[in-house]
Amino acid sequence: FESGATKWEFSDDSAWAVIETDGSRVLRGSGHVHAFAGDKWDEVVWRMRVKLSTGTTHLNFHSDRDKRYLISFDEHGTHIMVDDSMFAAASINHSLGDWHIVEISLIDDILRVAVNNVLEIEETDPNPLPPGRIWFEVLDESEVLFDDVNVCAPTSNN
Repeated sequence: FESGATKWEFSDDSAWAVIETDGSRVLRGSGHVHAFAGDKWDEVVWRMRVKLSTGTTHLNFHSDRDKRYLISFDEHGTHIMVDDSMFAAASINHSLGDWHIVEISLIDDILRVAVNNVLEIEETDPNPLPPGRIWFEVLDESEVLFDDVNVCAPTSNN
């Protein structure tokens, strides 16, 4: 966010801001708000830094119409929901006030979530969701910072 947030679409512009912290310009969301990016991401690796000041964030992946992988990220762990049903979970604590590197991918029908280079979730989805958007969702009474967001295509082994 060093050059702003022009590639992002916000549900409420007043609840999002690019601020200076820890020597970097970062995106801050507070209250129940959404920030959307991209259109039809398919087999990609989505990597970002996340700092939970308070509360919970949802890192939504492959969002298309009413379907999405909802990756709930808070101080008590990581949970993945699909169609309002629990898909996978990891009860690994994520400290408030610290930066966490979160990496999410869906490649060859395998959904993975790693935090700080530790694989927390790896589950095969026999019926993976179609390509879709990525978006941040900050929940009520929450404040979350985001930085260094990258979406990369996986490298081929050929």
